[in-house]
Amino acid sequence: IREVMGKIKAAETGYVWIVRPTEDESKIAEFILHPEHQGKTVAEAMPAAAQDMVRQVMAKKDGALRYELADASGRLEEKIVGVGYAAGWNMMVVTGSWLHEYLDASRQMRNMLLLVGVVGALASGLLIFFLVRSRLAPLSGVTEALAQLGQGNLHVAVPPSRADDVAWELWDLGAEGIEVAVYDLATTPI
Repeated sequence: IREVMGKIKAAETGYVWIVRPTEDESKIAEFILHPEHQGKTVAEAMPAAAQDMVRQVMAKKDGALRYELADASGRLEEKIVGVGYAAGWNMMVVTGSWLHEYLDASRQMRNMLLLVGVVGALASGLLIFFLVRSRLAPLSGVTEALAQLGQGNLHVAVPPSRADDVAWELWDLGAEGIEVAVYDLATTPI
């Protein structure tokens, strides 16, 4: 079990450790597996703050636990560990690491997804803009003709272009209505 569990790595610097309660409560527990403290008791191997954390782990039995511990530079950092109790062996199996090690990967993934989303939205927006612009460009002739008609020029004509099917369809739909409106304006006595 020491060989298999000893190879497991959590995040960047985390590892698996296993403790078993001792009969002498002042020693807290014995490290069955630990990279540095294997075979020692918690009381002899760890400072008081770390001993309190091991007591919390022993009380937790199963689940996750977050606590603060001084890192190698002495700065307090948050750790997160998963705890499992093996009742048949009366041992606690614990693994975890510094919280920021887990969060760094999540932040990188979040930032990548944001970047992909923004680039995708911009590319989609540009594509839609140019597609709409190219499909509606032939309507500029119809718009100009209607503007001139509104200014009183009753002799305006918009030559249809077969180059764009949408423009031709719009011409077919609108030409008859425009001709009727122009005829009605021209023949209505003032």
